[in-house]
Amino acid sequence: MTHAQALEVKQVLLQIAGSIPPDLVNPIFNYYKTYINPGAGKPCTCQPRYWNDMLNELKNKVEATLASYEETKEEQEIVSTS
Repeated sequence: MTHAQALEVKQVLLQIAGSIPPDLVNPIFNYYKTYINPGAGKPCTCQPRYWNDMLNELKNKVEATLASYEETKEEQEIVSTS
């Protein structure tokens, strides 16, 4: 996942408060399938446990990607000022 992709996914995840809006079900599943588990089958929306797990995994991936980007950016700044 690139920095830009992480920001895109983060914007979608920020739109979720409680349950997943119907218009975000497919995008969220597609992000999950693309960035976490390519072989995943789409669970029924009546199974919130699976969706919660997917959301948590996506959030963790986004946070890790953004943190890695920030670390790299800081290292580059240190090198450029040395």
